[in-house]
Amino acid sequence: MDRRVLQSVVWVTLVIAVVLTGCSSAENSGEGATATGDAASTPTPTEEPSIVEVDGTQVWVQCQGAGEPTIVLEAGSDSQGSTDFPVELIDDLAATNRTCTYDRPGTGMSGRPAEQERTVDDVNRLLRHVLKAADVAGPYVLAGNSGGGILSIEFARRYRDEMAGLVLLDVPGPQRDLDPTLHGVSPETNTENMDWVELEHRLAIDPPDLGDLPVVIVTATFGQSDVKDQAYWLALSSSAEQVELEGDHAIQMSAPTEVADLISSVS
Repeated sequence: MDRRVLQSVVWVTLVIAVVLTGCSSAENSGEGATATGDAASTPTPTEEPSIVEVDGTQVWVQCQGAGEPTIVLEAGSDSQGSTDFPVELIDDLAATNRTCTYDRPGTGMSGRPAEQERTVDDVNRLLRHVLKAADVAGPYVLAGNSGGGILSIEFARRYRDEMAGLVLLDVPGPQRDLDPTLHGVSPETNTENMDWVELEHRLAIDPPDLGDLPVVIVTATFGQSDVKDQAYWLALSSSAEQVELEGDHAIQMSAPTEVADLISSVS
């Protein structure tokens, strides 16, 4: 399984965009966060990127906009949130909701993971600590692409009471017996030191029951698997629905406006 998504938008572009549009002051945002850059008027206040430290690991996070529930975007495996989601998508979401991206340890501008081997529980426990340390309040809508989607499913299982919705962006059904020799699926072969084999096995034999949590399954026409395969996730919730969008595996890049609308539908 190779869930990595080639990035077409680099961090430099995001930095330039932030510089050009300006970061709003706490007066414009209406929130307690204070930007360190020059204040500027903007309809969707952008907070300065910050680095929070959790258990000795530095994690990059950035939010913009205001409004509940908070939307948290999860990049695919070995991919970085700082470049995995286009500005157009984030701007659309931030018009009505506080919207946050972050780089998981081992990716982008975050530090290396503290552990040599990490499980999904380690990853999601760290995410929750990051959200608290960065003063990112719930409830949360998690939207994850590829491997970020299956991480989000487990986050919803563990912290169901803090969830408002879940959006899966071209997330294939789990493999019960994923070949551990495939590059990138074992801790020693990916930058996140993540055990994807254990996670896929867990979801294949014991998928969570998320009750009536709103869940949207977005399947790309040219993605990693088809509608039938990804329909596996419909059993997650009595309020789950599946939508097919034209585009490739990085569907948030192929159809940012449509994806933003679907995320907003559970927000």
